[in-house]
Amino acid sequence: MQNSPTPLLAAPVVNEVPVWRRLLTAVMVAVLMVLVGAAACAEQQEKKVTREWLRANSPTLRGKTRIRIGVREDLPYIGYRNEKGEPAGFDIEIAKALAKELGFDNEIDWKSSKDLPDRLSAVERGEVDIAIANISMTEERKEQVLFVGPYLVIPLAMMVRSDEADQLNSINDIKSERMQVCTTTGSAAEKTLRAKDLDEDLELVTFNTNDECMKWIEKRKSRAFVNDLHVLTGLREKSAKKDELAILDFAIGDAEERIGIAVPGNDELLRDLLLSYLDEWQRKSEGSPWLKAYDSTLGQLKLIDGKYRSQPRVNAPQLATKAPR
Repeated sequence: MQNSPTPLLAAPVVNEVPVWRRLLTAVMVAVLMVLVGAAACAEQQEKKVTREWLRANSPTLRGKTRIRIGVREDLPYIGYRNEKGEPAGFDIEIAKALAKELGFDNEIDWKSSKDLPDRLSAVERGEVDIAIANISMTEERKEQVLFVGPYLVIPLAMMVRSDEADQLNSINDIKSERMQVCTTTGSAAEKTLRAKDLDEDLELVTFNTNDECMKWIEKRKSRAFVNDLHVLTGLREKSAKKDELAILDFAIGDAEERIGIAVPGNDELLRDLLLSYLDEWQRKSEGSPWLKAYDSTLGQLKLIDGKYRSQPRVNAPQLATKAPR
């Protein structure tokens, strides 16, 4: 008996998708992706807030009709009392301009502190709303307060007696002389000197105030005084013995001092609000409140003049023009 031939398998039926349908599907997917992206952007836009919203919801400013600002009174051209007994200087002008932006034109209560720990504690304890007092923005201090800025970037410098200035051309000359150097306790200057082990080659003396260091060098008890360039320049300018003092023209540390505004650690809204104003001022360039403050104070010092007449940029948040829903 013959085996019958195996029948051929039928070819599977393939339902081919028309080209127009594939194109339509691709277009629909692309449109969907665009819509999803637009929705995400819209959501982000809604999350943005206005200055008015930040001002109204700031735990520090909410309901306030006056603002308390922590300042200094011991730094000529920066924060001091003028002949009329009124607060004056670069920091004071910055403070007045920011207070005006916040709606406190002349409603300011000035609070001064003797030293840095008191200034930071006053912000922590809520005794002042903000502090604009030539405070360097350091990591250690960020554990106590939030910082806004920097609103000034400037190097450290060294003041010596004029009769020794020509003999000192670099930090190595200072080290080889094993000079006695004065600075303020807990300052960025002290930190820099110790971090670079310069204190091993120097006899480092620290005091709580700049006045004490100035008396030390004026009475020839110390050979040098290290601090921010603008601080030393202002102190020398107002000293009765300024002709006996000189500021050396070389760097003490690699990094420049970043000066910022201290605000309470629980008030990120106030931080962002102040950052937005600093950012706006920086973008204005000529004629900004920052430049007006600089030109009328630090810009009057010959040693500084226009070298640092440039407001530093800040990392400001993007704010909305309409209130959030």
